[in-house]
Amino acid sequence: MNSTTKHWLAGLLEGEGSFMAGPPSKPNLPIITVNMTDKDVIEKVAELFETKVCFLKRREQKWKDNYSARVKGKKAVEMMKALKPLMGERRQQQIEKALASYNIQQRKLTEKEVISIRQLCSEGEMTQKQIAKKFQLRRETVNKIHRRKRHNAP
Repeated sequence: MNSTTKHWLAGLLEGEGSFMAGPPSKPNLPIITVNMTDKDVIEKVAELFETKVCFLKRREQKWKDNYSARVKGKKAVEMMKALKPLMGERRQQQIEKALASYNIQQRKLTEKEVISIRQLCSEGEMTQKQIAKKFQLRRETVNKIHRRKRHNAP
């Protein structure tokens, strides 16, 4: 992507785009999305994202049809890193949050770690959020371990 195109895209995303962390079920899938009624603009964005245009039917008769383009995962991460210096403070914060979720590494826990997590949860002296930070996990993962919905260790 040349400099002019990158600056055009940054300007458009500053006003109309969203930079999001992946959902809790897929934290390593950050997303850049843009929605608007201008089909020609979305077609250009979709070309840059190397994706398709998504048609969003209007919900009210008086509204215009809406179009969307989005990019996910590694490609979104690369674009976020390239666009971040060109964005305003609010969008940079969104990008940082999305990139932070992407950097959470999924790893195998040892039986000893699982037992420790369950013990800490049972004792109640630390919150699940604090336990997650200690073990470099998501809070949702700690909750599943505590409820025995994940990891069958004793």
